[in-house]
Amino acid sequence: MASWIENAEEKQRIRETLIQREQNLDSVNAIENHKNISPLINKLTFFIDRVDKISVEFRKPSIEIGHTHLKGDDTYEFYGSAFIQKKDTFFKIRIGYLNFICWRRIYFKMTDQADKIKVIIAEKCTCENNKKKSYGTREKYKFAISELNVDIAQIILDWLVFKISDSEFKKQLPINHHRGNGHE
Repeated sequence: MASWIENAEEKQRIRETLIQREQNLDSVNAIENHKNISPLINKLTFFIDRVDKISVEFRKPSIEIGHTHLKGDDTYEFYGSAFIQKKDTFFKIRIGYLNFICWRRIYFKMTDQADKIKVIIAEKCTCENNKKKSYGTREKYKFAISELNVDIAQIILDWLVFKISDSEFKKQLPINHHRGNGHE
């Protein structure tokens, strides 16, 4: 009668050992990922802090820029906003301009997978003249951290302060896995 108990205990010990090994590997990967993404995060934070010290008058159209990260959290957020004016057309004829307040955000979410990071890119524009013309996008990507060098920090900054378009920004990213539009 004791044999089935010993069998069950042995299976449980094996399972616990495997789980512990997997957790240790995940922990090693997470630590390595943080170490490898730090130069990019630090460079981007440095740029944003510099731009934030420039008056709005000299950094137009950007009106707000910043970053957040809570110690112990595995997500870094960088954001910017601007007033944008776009042509309003009716059957391809310009009939005036529409004013938008726009926000851009990029989130870097650490993973336990070796050399991988999740990146969420979001843009939302609210039309002051016509709420029906407001729009927003949210796209999820997974990048190899090794492909994200510090030079991309300037490209991200240019996008956040509305110096380059959304499509120009995405063309310069080393996209290797796209998960599509939508909410998490």
